[in-house]
Amino acid sequence: MKFPINIVFIFGSYAYDDFITYDGGVDYLRNLAEKLASKGHNVFVITSGKQDSNLNIPININRVKVFPTIYEWGLKGLINGEYKRLSKLIKKINPHVITIIYPDTRLKNKYIIPLLIKLIEPNVPIITTIFHFFPKGANIFYVFATLLLYLMSTKLHFHDEGFKEIFDKLFFPLRKKSFFIPVGCNIEVPNNLEMTKKNKTILKEMLGLDSAIRYISFFGYWYPSKGVDLLIKALNILVLKGMNLKLLLIGGHSIKDMNKYEKSIFDMIYELDLQDKVIITGYLLDDTEIVNYMLCSEVCVFPFRNNAIGRSSITLPILLGIPIITTRLVKKSNFLINKETALLVRPNDFEELSKAIEEILENEKLKNYLSKNISRISIRMDWNNIANEWINIFSQVIKFS
Repeated sequence: MKFPINIVFIFGSYAYDDFITYDGGVDYLRNLAEKLASKGHNVFVITSGKQDSNLNIPININRVKVFPTIYEWGLKGLINGEYKRLSKLIKKINPHVITIIYPDTRLKNKYIIPLLIKLIEPNVPIITTIFHFFPKGANIFYVFATLLLYLMSTKLHFHDEGFKEIFDKLFFPLRKKSFFIPVGCNIEVPNNLEMTKKNKTILKEMLGLDSAIRYISFFGYWYPSKGVDLLIKALNILVLKGMNLKLLLIGGHSIKDMNKYEKSIFDMIYELDLQDKVIITGYLLDDTEIVNYMLCSEVCVFPFRNNAIGRSSITLPILLGIPIITTRLVKKSNFLINKETALLVRPNDFEELSKAIEEILENEKLKNYLSKNISRISIRMDWNNIANEWINIFSQVIKFS
């Protein structure tokens, strides 16, 4: 293997200048690319840009060379020269390995050009990171092209054990190509974590929270797949039982960017008369503020309907050592083991969810046990270790290509 490795990432979204999208995939790629670059590798990102983008001048961001060169990723891009420009750029970079992140939720069915990368460099190994199998509403052409991408990829990366488990069953002949590397945390964790955790009362006072109240929390954007509605229903059961607790909804979109589902959560809170039991922080820019809110909670609850371990939001409480409750979405997990590293409940079951919350709040021994065991999985979610796992994969595919 040659060192350093020339690594090309292709994704329709990336954070540069004022181009920022509300997508966990953007943060994922930025953290991974920057960590690989910090280890001395040549990292290039080809992403969306304006129609008059200069092909020859990348934007250098923390050692990562970003080419915002593709204006049209769909069929129009094949006709108006975008594919040709991409081909020219890739040949100029001369990569040892190409990684495609697929699909792009922002581009949806217009994300066609990445499916044809193998035609540009047939001898360069291609790794495809699969966020979802197909974008919503994919037509038969898109499905067929996606299957070809799976076939032509040297390796297929999954950041969620559940997706990998489903893929290996559906596409049994391709299971030897699939591998799992988790996502890391997009929030910076303080170095003086243990000291900060000991000052929970001070943190509550600083954030205007009642020191006599026990808090449970949820962190991240609100989508139907996140199951925030289930958490509100579970909270209602506990409040009706007379439990002295409140829910911290940490993060989320700003009011102007809220989707229909998010607005329905507000309606549910008012319908159940839980206004005084739910604290909504809204979108937070300061990592320290996010961490402080999280440290005020006894347990972090993620009633996901899919993709449990593949979401960056769940990594923060794991790194902070805060017990988590989430859904059991795979038969066997190396990360989320019920009553060992987390409490696991059935998907879409808010009654079982309420029982799990009550159990962990009433059982201090169990809470401390789960908190201690989380360290077993937090090590692998560190971006430095994630980057090292990727370097090993790159070395393997380059060696055998």
